[in-house]
This record gives sequence, structure tokens and C-alpha cells, in this order.
Amino acid sequence: MGNGATKKGVTAENGRTHEPHLREVVADLDGMRALMDERDRRYTELRKDDREAVENAFAASEKAIVKAEQAQTAYNVSHNDLSRKLDDQNKATIPRPEIMALFGAVDQKLESLRSSFEKDIEALTTDIRGLRESRSEQGGQKTGAKELSTTFIAVAGIVLFVVSILISSTLAIVLHFLK
Repeated sequence: MGNGATKKGVTAENGRTHEPHLREVVADLDGMRALMDERDRRYTELRKDDREAVENAFAASEKAIVKAEQAQTAYNVSHNDLSRKLDDQNKATIPRPEIMALFGAVDQKLESLRSSFEKDIEALTTDIRGLRESRSEQGGQKTGAKELSTTFIAVAGIVLFVVSILISSTLAIVLHFLK
């Protein structure tokens, strides 16, 4: 037993056998095994908790997607209603160039009627002057009164004719807009 060993398994340095040292190592290993089992159990619980959290988050996102789709559907319905209303409104209106052309035609017609009316009044005024001269030359009140009343009736007839043309033109324009 040379090497400093006095008994089997006992060393001179520490006076211990390998057996106690192995017991300590086994005890340490058992403690480490218990620690590893505890950690394994804890990590298993954490994975289970994480899995549940992911499943809950997925379910919540599914609900959010369904809600967003419903909101989008409602928006699309209201937007389509607004588009239809605007299309209907657009169909009921007359484009600006068309209305400007229509008003231009009405203005030209009114101008021609006005000039025609002025010519008729001028002719009637000339006729009235001629009747006055005729009456003063003839000296008869009855003849002059008859001619004057005839002239007034003619003037009234022309005025009524022009007014009826204006009313019918205005009525045609209004009916055109109402279509």
C-alpha cells in the first residue's frame, strides 16, 4: 500500500473513503434530479399556459375579423345606397352646357318676339295716328270712336298673342325640366 493509502479506499489526505464521497455525489445527483423534474414540470406548465394564450389570442383575432367583416359589409351597403342616390340625382339633372344652350335659345326667342312686338306697336301707333288724322278730317265722333275701339281691340289681341307665346314657351321649358 504504497501511495499514501493506509487502508482500502482511505486516503491519507482526507482520511475518508470513497464511499462517503459517492454518497454525497449521489445525494447531489438526486437533488439535481429533483430540481430537473421540478423545472421540467414548470416548463410543461409554461408551455401549456403559452399554448392556451395563443389559442385565446387566435380566437380573439377570429372574432375581430368577423366584426371587421360585418362593419365592412354595413359600410358597403350604405356606400352603395349613397352611390345609387347620387346616380338618381345625376339622372334627374340637366348638364350645364345643355341648360345654357336652352336658355340661349329662349333668350333668342324672347328677343325676336320683343322686336316683332315693337314693330307691331310701331305699326299700330302709325295706324292710330292715321285714324286720328282721319277722324279729325271727317269730324265725326262715331267713326273715330269705332276705329279707335277697333284699333284697341287689335292691340289687345296682339298683346294677348305675345303673352300666350311667352306663357307657352315658359311652360315648355318648365315641362322639359320636370322630365
